Amino acid sequence: MKYYAGADPDLHQTAIAWVSEDLSDFGHILLEIPTGLKGFVAVNEMARASISLPCTPELCFIEQMEVVSSVRRGVNPNDLLPLAAVGGIISHAMASMDPPILTQFVLPRQWKGSQPKRINQQRTWKTLNIPCILKGGSNPYCVPQFPGRPPEKPFSQWKHLSDAYGLALAALKQGRGW
Repeated sequence: MKYYAGADPDLHQTAIAWVSEDLSDFGHILLEIPTGLKGFVAVNEMARASISLPCTPELCFIEQMEVVSSVRRGVNPNDLLPLAAVGGIISHAMASMDPPILTQFVLPRQWKGSQPKRINQQRTWKTLNIPCILKGGSNPYCVPQFPGRPPEKPFSQWKHLSDAYGLALAALKQGRGW
């Protein structure tokens, strides 16, 4: 069975998710480091994190940082440099696996278009046949509701995990030639 992966780089909670080609199997890992670590100190700690997947994806999409859209939101472009470094760490880890996993950096608009995050996340969970609820106040994100199970992660962690699943589905779409 073929698998596809997606990674959402973050300084403190980097999410990696994978989906099978027929969507019958999926899973994720969340690489977490202490929130007190900032900038490249956090990057160095993330580089020490161990990445082990139970499958060998054909392709892993890694979200690429985009300076232009971040400037419009009032974010200092220099703050994106450590996040880009985390993306490089993930790419290197995937390329170092046996067998190596092909990675591709993709801009948010390349994998989700111009739709808002919550709409894309709702579509992601719908594709996986998992209901979700919106959490997070004025800028909500989707939290999946696995039937018969309590949430396995705190609500705030699903914003990264939902994006990682969306990236994995985008990699699957490319892998199928859609």
